[in-house]
Amino acid sequence: MSVENKVRRIVASLFVGLLAVWGQAALEDNAYDAASGSLMVPVIDIGSETSYSAIFSLVSEQPLIWGADEFTEITKDSRTAAIYDGENGTLWIPEIFVLGSLYSLNFTISTTCGFAVCIEPDVSSLQEDGRAGSAVFTTALSSSSTFTCSTCHAISETDGFAVDGLKRPGHSLMNVTKRESYKNGQHDDLRDAVNTCVTEWMNTAALQETDTDWINLLNWFEDQSTADTAELISIDIVDPPVDLSGGDSQNGRELFNTRCLVCHGLDGEGTPLAPQITETGLTPEYIVSRTRTSGLVDSPTYSGLTGGIMPFWGSNRLTDEELIDIAQYVSEGAEEILEMGGDDPGNLGETGCTSDHPKVGQTAVFQPGFHDVSGTARIIDDCTIDLENFTFDGGGIDVRVYVGNAGFFDETEGGFAISDDLVGIAFSGGVLRVTLPAGRTLDDFDSISIWCVAVGISFGTGFFE
Repeated sequence: MSVENKVRRIVASLFVGLLAVWGQAALEDNAYDAASGSLMVPVIDIGSETSYSAIFSLVSEQPLIWGADEFTEITKDSRTAAIYDGENGTLWIPEIFVLGSLYSLNFTISTTCGFAVCIEPDVSSLQEDGRAGSAVFTTALSSSSTFTCSTCHAISETDGFAVDGLKRPGHSLMNVTKRESYKNGQHDDLRDAVNTCVTEWMNTAALQETDTDWINLLNWFEDQSTADTAELISIDIVDPPVDLSGGDSQNGRELFNTRCLVCHGLDGEGTPLAPQITETGLTPEYIVSRTRTSGLVDSPTYSGLTGGIMPFWGSNRLTDEELIDIAQYVSEGAEEILEMGGDDPGNLGETGCTSDHPKVGQTAVFQPGFHDVSGTARIIDDCTIDLENFTFDGGGIDVRVYVGNAGFFDETEGGFAISDDLVGIAFSGGVLRVTLPAGRTLDDFDSISIWCVAVGISFGTGFFE
């Protein structure tokens, strides 16, 4: 079968019988109704100011032709809008779903089929992968993180604010493909800049040039472009302010709910992206430090970061005056964390497990990470581990004791939990006893972590020896 015939078969399958998504598609989707044969195109951009909506009726299957007599003028914008090119006489539809797969396709336009406008698919233009980069932009790329591109960036802004009224730590990505360099000149290639976010904040493997996610994201960025060139973006990385006096708590609350709401929730009450941050006893000094310097300590792109995966805020996205007000608001309120004292390991009772395994007696010292984690994990018997002289401030999002191998704890890499959620319980030199779940043995791991499940980061790691 020739390539052209194969493509024609795909197109025929696309529009005649296989695409039964009418009713499943959102209103802004281009959709084919297999029952009636009609093709709905909700937004057709004609020129720079006028848009129309139309339903095309199936005129012919050999060749495939649709026709329409009536067009409804609309004012709605859509990234999936079909684009009319009067000069070339074509209609480009950027996204068409076929049994869960995406395509983009050009149609040639004529007036010879008995309708005001007739469209016929140009089989040579059929592209797999389509243009659904918006899904990549707004969806977590892996189970290792709950962050998405849209957590930190909007596509367009007015005076620094997106259409939802929020300002994010990252700059707008409008016309991002038109910039000559990225990350303060650290990268000349957009994919390298994106992978800085993907690997350093989203805890996910770098996107490769041939990855469908990258192709779709790049296509979508191109779709948003409104200019042929774009100015470079400066990220003003500064030290945290030292003088924190004079903060306005009321203004800080208003600022918080337009800057920090995406992750920390309204009034800082927490979301799956980040923990409750208000009424937890955090000091203003800690708040301004994390806001200005959070990020990978050994980042190859940014210098001076002090750890963590909260995106840092540059001063051109959040001024010192605004940050001081936010710190004043967040630091108010009593700490609501249960304090655990210093129990004697000998008073914890018998476990009922045997002590035959050669690893019994091994210890792992937690290397300091975040949330004041420290102490020593000791294997007591074949199913029990005591965390001795254990400290942890009780913060984070779904934090558990995890074990794994070679310092890898994500469940996709073989890690698994050996405790319940520890958030809200502060340990100050006490003992936490944990037990291996059924079916697990000491052979299944060689390292231990206080692991933040939601964002895939270790607050403290130790290796048994």
